Amino acid sequence: MTSSEKPLESSFTETLRQLSIETEDQPNEEDNDLSTSLSPIPTTDEPLHLLVLPTEILLVIVGFLDPKFVIGKLSLVCKRFHKLVSQDAIWKMRIKKTYTGQYPVIAVDDGNFDWGQACYQIEKDCSLWSNYKENMDFYSLNCGHIASVDSVCLLQNGDICVSGSRDRTMNVWDLRKLSKTTKAESASVKSIQAHKGWVWSMTSFDNILCSASWDCWLNFWDIEADFKKVGQLRGNSAFLCPVLQKDVVMSGSYDKQIYMYDRRTDALISKLRHHKKPVLCLSADEHYIVSGSEDNTIGVYDRRANRLLKKIKMEAFPMSMSYSNGQLWAGLRNGEINVLDPTYGKFDIVQNYNIGHKGKITGINNNTGCIITAATDKTLKVLSPCHPVSELTTIDEQLQELTDLHYLNGVLACGCSDFTCGIWRPKSF
Repeated sequence: MTSSEKPLESSFTETLRQLSIETEDQPNEEDNDLSTSLSPIPTTDEPLHLLVLPTEILLVIVGFLDPKFVIGKLSLVCKRFHKLVSQDAIWKMRIKKTYTGQYPVIAVDDGNFDWGQACYQIEKDCSLWSNYKENMDFYSLNCGHIASVDSVCLLQNGDICVSGSRDRTMNVWDLRKLSKTTKAESASVKSIQAHKGWVWSMTSFDNILCSASWDCWLNFWDIEADFKKVGQLRGNSAFLCPVLQKDVVMSGSYDKQIYMYDRRTDALISKLRHHKKPVLCLSADEHYIVSGSEDNTIGVYDRRANRLLKKIKMEAFPMSMSYSNGQLWAGLRNGEINVLDPTYGKFDIVQNYNIGHKGKITGINNNTGCIITAATDKTLKVLSPCHPVSELTTIDEQLQELTDLHYLNGVLACGCSDFTCGIWRPKSF
């Protein structure tokens, strides 16, 4: 059993024991061990203050405070508070109070995982979505398109949304202008005649938005220059799932290949073909390119070794993927979810969840606070990010078949087959 897999209770108890040790010697200010910097409760008539309270009491107090305040404010007050809230075990126990299951689904290395930030995101998302009708405002962007909205992309921390449609246009929306007293038109900023075919998928990196279309083109738009078109690349077939990185853009295509281009020169780097049917979804990091195809497989390409590392056979073909936080979540055509462990390039299927969808899972988002899925059964599901997953809520009102989703900073955008784009935004946004 690795150190990251030890039971939280014993880990926390040991940490608490060490933190609460008090010595009779004068504390050394340079000592990194918090236990040596604790002061005994004064026996004089001097008034008590926080710094002389036992660690156990301070931990109880911290447990009632908002994680964002604890991390951003309290930790900066003094060395003792900083060392106190820097203990991973404190945040692990707090997460355990919210979700009793295994978190995260795939074990992580404590040295590469921010438990405090994870706790903040979990409590934020759980609060927002467990009672979303009270905490979230819903808006239907029901103007601007005359065909199904197949792709959505949130930008600038959730302030801007771009919707791509089968009517060949992209619409830019300023979500800050939305209110319950105004119509959707008030948030419409710009309509762009983006392609000569369906706008099927979009992604962004820094200030560049990339759109992929059935017209066999990848187009690039400068977000900070009022979405001016700044480049384009042509393939041999429809582009279905682009991934944009600093110097490389890649996309799965209808002709069963993955195209890779150098963004600096627009040169074609390579064409990868390890699928027998169209590539429907694509994710990548600096080490691997992961592709999902209609041939019921997921392919893992090792970028350093320049070879196909693995092909995984699925029960149904993947239609959406989310690869982040050391986990790969795949939404399948049969409405189920598979979780793959990419540790050391294994990419083994470690969990399969039937979460109740009756249609294809067309969008999935995996973050530290929650898992969100969209499906053609006209429902959105928000799930706990632990094993076994539990349902926080199902959203099924005012929706038609869902085609895509994007979640950023508490804002959720969904593409719909009824020509609209749905937006859920915290009331405190």
